[in-house]
This record gives sequence, structure tokens and C-alpha cells, in this order.
Amino acid sequence: MTAFSSNSITFNNPVTNVFDNGIILIVDDVPNNLKVLSDTLAQAGFEVAIATSGESALQQLEHTPVSLILLDVMMSGMNGFETCQHIKANLKTRNIPIIFITALSESVNKVTGFELGAIDYITKPFQQGEVLARVRTHLKLNQLSQSLEARNTELQKLTEQLEQRVTERTQELFASIETLKQTQQLMRLVFDTIPHWVGWKDINSVYLGCNQSLANVLNLSSPDEIVGKNDYDLLINKEQSDWYRVCDRRIMESGQAELHITEQWQRADGQQIWLDTSKMPLRDAKGNVFGILFVAEDITERQLAQEELKQQKQNLEEALAELQGTQVNWCKVKKCRRWETL
Repeated sequence: MTAFSSNSITFNNPVTNVFDNGIILIVDDVPNNLKVLSDTLAQAGFEVAIATSGESALQQLEHTPVSLILLDVMMSGMNGFETCQHIKANLKTRNIPIIFITALSESVNKVTGFELGAIDYITKPFQQGEVLARVRTHLKLNQLSQSLEARNTELQKLTEQLEQRVTERTQELFASIETLKQTQQLMRLVFDTIPHWVGWKDINSVYLGCNQSLANVLNLSSPDEIVGKNDYDLLINKEQSDWYRVCDRRIMESGQAELHITEQWQRADGQQIWLDTSKMPLRDAKGNVFGILFVAEDITERQLAQEELKQQKQNLEEALAELQGTQVNWCKVKKCRRWETL
């Protein structure tokens, strides 16, 4: 049984609405309209609250969780349009869907209602099926809208978290890159201070880098210029390049270093020099060979000194042998003279 008061009454119904568990607020200053609408909705399983004026509706909205409002346009005092303006101006209640109630005989500018934020109109006299259909539809739409908004809010939070993570990861990456650059610069500095020629190649004997000493001897403007080149591109004669290719392949396939290889090498200016070269396979973190590292030292002066020393030794041995021969001959002459005297 519906009850009325000059302010508001809440109807509790044990039947749970399948569309929404909130309350439908009916605002009308005509008791008969309130009774018809509240009975219709309560019998359909909705929980209903009523207000007999715009002012009492605003008061009730401060403490009652409402899912939908049925609001009469033509009320004494604060009319429906004014009440709607107050509801939509309040951040707490602005998203509650509002359906205006109007009579067919009333001259109402429906556009004004929609501009104020209403979602629909119900006309008097009420058609029970129409009222329930519109209420259910808009409750469902509101529920879907709230669900979508919640999902959007969640998505926004996830997006912000992702953006934050991307920002943090980007900063970490930049820091890692900067550390890597510093490490590479340190390695370059170390390599460039080595007087020997240092170079490294990939599995196809294509240069990945070298130090400044090797760049200088190859007449390159910087070590970076060697990247992507092979021995055939570096003014090295074909015979030497073929030999280097075979040697590189042998070391990478065997996985064994070859140390202190003494070889002759022709510079770009045609000068022949001697090199002491050591070659070692390069391995990745899993131990797989991915290239080769070589270190070459110009030992031309040492080699020439050794050859000169060897020549001097040979000359000394020859001089010594000649001296010994001279001594033998002198002894023979001396002995012969002694016999002649006797």
C-alpha cells in the first residue's frame, strides 16, 4: 500500500530488479500521479522513493542513492525544468538519468528538457506498459553507461600505468644506452692506446671495428670507416686477402686461437713489413663463435735486427773459419821451413 507525506516517502520491496538495485525517485506534486506510478513500479519489482516538490527531491538526493528520476514538469514552486537544472549542476547527481512527466494537454517545450539533460518524456495519462518499458530501457542504458565509464576509467588507469612504465623503461633504456656508450668509449680509448693493430670481424670476415692504429695504417679517416668492409676492400692484394680469409675460416671453424703467426705484409704504399699476428675466435654468451679478433704487431725492426744479427753471425763464422784456415797454412809453412833447415 502506498503512503504519502508532504516531503518524501521510500517504498521498500523485497523483489530485486534484474536491471538495477538502486532506487527510482518519482517527483510530482499531484498525489494521484505519485500513487499510480509508485504502485506500477513497486508491483514490477522496483524500489521507489517519492518527493512532492522539487525542493524535497533535491534534499532527498543528498542522502538517497537514486538510479533514475521521474520528474513532473509542471509543479508549483520549483518546476521540473528548474529542478533538473539543480540536479545536473550537482557533481554528485548530474549523471542520474531523468525522465520528464508531462500531460498531453500541457504545452511543453520538449527541446528545452533535452537541452537541460533529460533523456526521455512520459505523458499522462500513464500507460503501464510504456512506463515500465521506458524505465527498464533507461535503467539498462544507464547501467551499461556506468559500466562503460567504469571500464574506461579502468582503461585510463591501465593506460596511465602503462605510460608510466614505458616512461620508466625508456629512462632505464636511455640510462643503459648511456652506460653502454660510456663503456664503448672506454673500450675505444683502451683499444686506441694499444700500439698494436687490433681488428674484429664477423662470421663472414666482414669488419665490425678496429682501433686507431689499424685505421692509420689502412689510411682510414676513423676506425668507424672500416665497418662493413672486408680485406678485399682495404687495398690489400688479393693473394693476401685470400690467405686471411682461409685463416679466419680455419680459426672460426676449429674454435682454436692461433698465436704469434709471423708473416710478411705489404702496406698501401708498397712497403713490405713483418707482422707478428695472433688470431682468436669471438664467442657470444652461449659460447657460439660469431667472429674473430686479431692483434698484429709490426716487428719489422726486430725482424731486420734478427736478420742482421744472423748475417753478422754468419760473417763472423766465415771470418773465423778463414782465420783458422790461415793458421793451419801458416803452421804448415813453418813446419816445412824447419825441415829445410835440418
